Amino acid sequence: MEPVQNSLLNPKQQWRKAQRKRTGEKSASAVFLWGRRVVFEERAVFQNDAVIRMPKEFAERAPEEGNPLFWAGTQPQHLFSSSRLHFTLALSWTFNRISNENIADITKVIRPLVPRIFPESIVLREETFLKEEGSVSVLYIASPAAGGARGNVLFFASAENRLLMGNIAFSMQDADRLEPIALEMARSFRWTRKRRS
Repeated sequence: MEPVQNSLLNPKQQWRKAQRKRTGEKSASAVFLWGRRVVFEERAVFQNDAVIRMPKEFAERAPEEGNPLFWAGTQPQHLFSSSRLHFTLALSWTFNRISNENIADITKVIRPLVPRIFPESIVLREETFLKEEGSVSVLYIASPAAGGARGNVLFFASAENRLLMGNIAFSMQDADRLEPIALEMARSFRWTRKRRS
């Protein structure tokens, strides 16, 4: 019976099952990008106050190396990338006030601003991932850039009633592969610091 059940699993599921058996780790996650195995892990950001899943090989860069598409040229507080991987993660914790209960409405505010922030861009997807520990709202946009169109998965969360913004940017040429990965990264964000009294 076992071979029949295994044959129903797709190759990705079979690989993950084998990984879990071999390592004993239930949350092992890796994908193949550009012919290379890329391992994802949870990484602490904002002085260990939050976590987000990202490629293990992502290194933090100086914000001024910047993602030029991060909010019309403003510098993020955290910027992560790898020379082997063709996408970046930028994060900024603002002083704009917003509660977790209202985070689903942030895309209604941001969406009309998108053409001003990213000229000639279009919104491809909008959704909110409702989570008890903190919801995440997402706008996936495409915008023109030097060298071809760029995809940007913009995500928003409430961290201690302040707006946290993230941007995962990549070439639209790689969108089929990177959009689901970027959405999963955005969905994984969570604030872990206990609220101050």
